Amino acid sequence: APVGGQAANTPAKPINEIAAPNLKVGDTWIFQKVDLFSGSVISKYTSTLKAITADEWQFASGGVTDKSWNYLRVLQGDKVVTTWSPRQHLLDFPLRPGKTWSEVAVVENQKLTSERKIEFKVMRQERILVPAGVFDTLRVEGVGKYKTVMKAGDSGEGTIAYRYWFSPDVGRVVAYEYEETNWKGVLSRKERDELLSYQRAK
Repeated sequence: APVGGQAANTPAKPINEIAAPNLKVGDTWIFQKVDLFSGSVISKYTSTLKAITADEWQFASGGVTDKSWNYLRVLQGDKVVTTWSPRQHLLDFPLRPGKTWSEVAVVENQKLTSERKIEFKVMRQERILVPAGVFDTLRVEGVGKYKTVMKAGDSGEGTIAYRYWFSPDVGRVVAYEYEETNWKGVLSRKERDELLSYQRAK
């Protein structure tokens, strides 16, 4: 039997719309990141909601998002090490099939500044199997370009593509795929994050 989600043979309930999730302090999700070139797991990470403010979710790992899962910054201790301006915009609630939006954002860290322009669309409802179980989701896809300037001085540009599956039961994506070409136009990153387990605070 699956750890969570639906039994694989139950009919899917139509998902007409997904509102922004209502998270609680203590909500925890555990993921693995898979390199799709080799098929090997390259990391596992835990995401636990530590604090909620008027506009933000703050996670124990140092990540800070808006209340739609879009990154604003990452901290190491008290030091901000990555910022998104005005924010990352991977999700735009409410999600409904056919909805589109654009991300225009600048991400900056100690090594680089990168401008990203991406067009997103909610494609359709899909049932997906991940290690945590079987989930009914809405599938989102995004394609776009980045222009990066390294602090060392060199610069370049490439393309990026996203695919992810948002589950209203889990309150976040249960699988997330990312592809990126390098400055020579060669596909250089192809990764998939998959939910291993989760615990929503009571």
